[in-house]
Amino acid sequence: MENVKIAANTSPVQFNKKKLTPSQIATKTVIYVVTILISSLFFLPFLYMVYGSLQSTADTVVTWPLVAPSLKNIGNYAEAIRVMNFFNSLKNTLIILFSSTLLQVASSVLVAYGFARFRNKYTEPLFMLLLSTMMLPWIVTMVPSYVIYAELGFISSSSSLVKMSPLIISAISGSAYNIYMLRNFMRGIPKSIDEAAEIDGCSSLGILIKILIPNMKPIIATMLIFAVKGGWSAYVGPSIYITDQNLYPLALSIGLFQGNNSSTELHWQMAGCTLYCLPLLVLLFSAQKVFMRGIVTTSVKG
Repeated sequence: MENVKIAANTSPVQFNKKKLTPSQIATKTVIYVVTILISSLFFLPFLYMVYGSLQSTADTVVTWPLVAPSLKNIGNYAEAIRVMNFFNSLKNTLIILFSSTLLQVASSVLVAYGFARFRNKYTEPLFMLLLSTMMLPWIVTMVPSYVIYAELGFISSSSSLVKMSPLIISAISGSAYNIYMLRNFMRGIPKSIDEAAEIDGCSSLGILIKILIPNMKPIIATMLIFAVKGGWSAYVGPSIYITDQNLYPLALSIGLFQGNNSSTELHWQMAGCTLYCLPLLVLLFSAQKVFMRGIVTTSVKG
């Protein structure tokens, strides 16, 4: 009994703890230091952007030696919000972002479900045809797409929602890369689960919604992160289809600082860029665990 009591009170960590040798400690220290230095290089532009947003004039942004930032210049952000028409631009960004992301993820899941579970002699050729679109640069279809939307009347429409629709409708076709990931993930889920659900009277759509999608939460979350990042930072598409400043998303509103003048107020522009980047940084850092879980799950299932 005494032995049992000792074993019960002994932490398992004591048995699994491995003491590192001095050489291993030195190696890990070097790796951590190099990793921190490299990460700092990537983070340096963001720090400089924040530094520039807290300067008094545009001249102090580019002077050397650098002038210390001051919270007294927090009014730069208010000026950036005014020039960018920030809240209206944010509304336009969210409309485009949520609509396109929802359509892209939903269509990708449905198409991947068809390729993974409904198989016939045309399944593999059609899937290869779908994957071949990944080798086609998007810039090749940019002009034909614009012509099609112009002929349909989207570009010249008086409705603001219709003018933004080319940026939303294009997401209906989904993403070949997302479909590829989802299809491989679904094929890793035993089909016997589907058969058992069919015996219980579950439809094909019910199997997808009630069985497969709950098991695909990590990979769907990863897709959402990529879709939100791409939609938030999209610049070329909105610059082509949107000409009305009242419909500008945030990515285009930053260009309003230039206006009709050749000079740019850099301290205001950097304040606007900081406001633009902060939501995306918060999303990426807060969703880091979900993102990593989705990447690992996808690699294992694939």
